[in-house]
Amino acid sequence: MQTKKYHHLSIHVEKKQLDQLIRNVLADDFRIFWGFNSGKMILNIYNTTSNNQLSFLRHKGYLELTYAELNCQDILSHLNHQISFLYKVDREHEENQKQQQNEVYEQIDLFLAELHDCMKKDDQKRVSEIKEKLLILHEQLEKVT
Repeated sequence: MQTKKYHHLSIHVEKKQLDQLIRNVLADDFRIFWGFNSGKMILNIYNTTSNNQLSFLRHKGYLELTYAELNCQDILSHLNHQISFLYKVDREHEENQKQQQNEVYEQIDLFLAELHDCMKKDDQKRVSEIKEKLLILHEQLEKVT
């Protein structure tokens, strides 16, 4: 498996889930090392052929998985089993896309209202500027969807 990095995660991990994950990887002949950097807890799960890293933020009663760097299918399988990792990553990605879409739609709505006003006032210069901005927003919307 090639190294896959997952940035900007926000996955809720209960202490029980983390404990079980650690037990499972240790039983699978991996080793673990906890480190701390800039307020983040970093869990390295490694063996002779791979090194995987998980970064967490500590909250009261749970941890938040914020970053994962994985290069071993076994670790990915353990994560999927314990915390439905790929499902939650996909769901977060979909939610982020929807949020970006909504933001673009809101900007389009504002520009359309302004375009309407400028057309009423016969301000051709501003109408052209707004049409250019709407075209750019349309292109952004196509990238997000």
